[in-house]
Amino acid sequence: IPPGLSPVETIAAARAQGGLVGIPHPFDTFRGSLSRGGQLAEIAPLVDWIEGHNARLVGRGNEQAVAFAAEHAKPVVAVSDAHSLIEIGVAYSALDGDPSTPEGLLAALSSGELVPGRATYFARLLTPVSKVVQRVRGNGRVQPSGLPARPPESRP
Repeated sequence: IPPGLSPVETIAAARAQGGLVGIPHPFDTFRGSLSRGGQLAEIAPLVDWIEGHNARLVGRGNEQAVAFAAEHAKPVVAVSDAHSLIEIGVAYSALDGDPSTPEGLLAALSSGELVPGRATYFARLLTPVSKVVQRVRGNGRVQPSGLPARPPESRP
């Protein structure tokens, strides 16, 4: 799926490949979030799950995501959002059943258990340092067409 598509176009492209679609960190104020562009409620009917717990998220975004998922009758997942080895498995979704097919995964998500955890601040510090290194190398991030651009001073 090419970068820079709108959320609706990206969802359609994933569906065309037989993929499931979820909304990662929907209320994260420090990273890209569809709540910033006001598109979250518009695409909620088009997705299969909502990220309800992100181990790296700071603030009340996880609570807001769980409430949003409940409002839209979507299952939630917990993720480590690991950017380093020490973060793998910090948070996860425990599932019963056979999640090896899209149908099986959707069925398992409906009764899954969130196992929340928090990434350390040290681990979180590694990401902005890595981003600076990548920017110095000339590797920028493609801004999705459906979101308003963030000014450089607001980027983590």
